[in-house]
Amino acid sequence: MEKKRFARKFSEDQRVSFVKEVLESG
Repeated sequence: MEKKRFARKFSEDQRVSFVKEVLESG
């Protein structure tokens, strides 16, 4: 259960970081 929750949180953080990078580079 912990792993699933951690994986979901990690993917969410990754998506936020990706969006930030795109906005800054765009």
